Amino acid sequence: MRKKPACRSDVPSLPAARVLLSIPFIFGGIHNLFAYSIFVDYLASRGIPIPNILAAPSIASDLVGGLLLVLGIRLRILVPFLMIYIVFMAFVGHPFWLFEDPKLREDMVFHFWKNIAIAGGLLAVSVSNTATCKTSDCALSKS
Repeated sequence: MRKKPACRSDVPSLPAARVLLSIPFIFGGIHNLFAYSIFVDYLASRGIPIPNILAAPSIASDLVGGLLLVLGIRLRILVPFLMIYIVFMAFVGHPFWLFEDPKLREDMVFHFWKNIAIAGGLLAVSVSNTATCKTSDCALSKS
């Protein structure tokens, strides 16, 4: 009799990966919340319309999205949302191609690709989450 593969939800590295991927979201949300006016000014400098209104949903996306990611709640909806959000923020928040100062450009290049890498990590979470099996299957695979 062929043994079923172990369930991916049993692998301790998956919750750890979600925790690590949540750090930039939670930290960024807390930072922007406590420096709200600076964040609004930054959004305005990036050409975001009505930055004083759109700053709040951005901070909420960071904080709520990061916490839901840690807890593993609604991942099938959350992960694609966070991927779109982080890629959008890469293009809007870190447009390195607009900077002539080499130091600022280098900083923006790093942050742009960091956001893209986070999207890649979220993609891996999405794939691993959809490949999990039922609880009854998990019990069978352990025997």
